[in-house]
Amino acid sequence: MFLSWVFLLVTALWGHASAACGPHNSRTDICCGGKLQWKGFSNACCGTEAYNMANYKCCSGKLQWKGFSNACCGTEAYNMANHKCCSGKLQWKGFSNACCGTEAYNMANYKCCSGKLQWKGFSNACCGTEAYNMANYKCCSGKLQWKGFSNACCGTEAYNMANYICCNNQLHSKGWYNTC
Repeated sequence: MFLSWVFLLVTALWGHASAACGPHNSRTDICCGGKLQWKGFSNACCGTEAYNMANYKCCSGKLQWKGFSNACCGTEAYNMANHKCCSGKLQWKGFSNACCGTEAYNMANYKCCSGKLQWKGFSNACCGTEAYNMANYKCCSGKLQWKGFSNACCGTEAYNMANYICCNNQLHSKGWYNTC
C-alpha cells in the first residue's frame, strides 16, 4: 500500500509514468519502447528511438531523414509526387498511375493481366496474363479464342449457340442434339 502511494506521489510530481520506463518527467523525457531518453526536440517514437517528426519519418521501425518525403515504402521514405510504391518496391513515378506487381505503369498505355504487364494497344480485357480486345477474341477458361461468330464458351472452346450445344464441356452440332 505504501509503495502505491509513493508511486502516485512521484507520478504527480514528475508528470508521467509508464510501466516500461517507470515514473519520469514527460516534459524532459520520452519513453520509447521501454527505453527512457532525454526528450530534447523529439515528439514521437520509432521503436526505441525518439525523434522529431518535422525532420524524420519512421518507416516500418526505421528512422529516415524526412526531407521532402511524405510517405513510406517499406523502410524507405519517399515523395509521392516523384515515386510510386509498388508491392514494397520504390519506383520512379514519371507518368505512371498504377502498379502491376512491383512495376509502376501508365494505364493509358499498358494493362496489368494477372501480375504481367502487357502493351494495351486496343485491348480492353485480360485472359490470364494476356491482354485482348473483346470485339475480336473470347476468353474461354483462361484460353484466348478467335471470336468470329462465337457468343459462348464450352470449356476452352468458343462457339455459336445457334449452331452448337455444349454438353459436359463437349461441343455437339444442334442438328443431332437439342438438349444434353
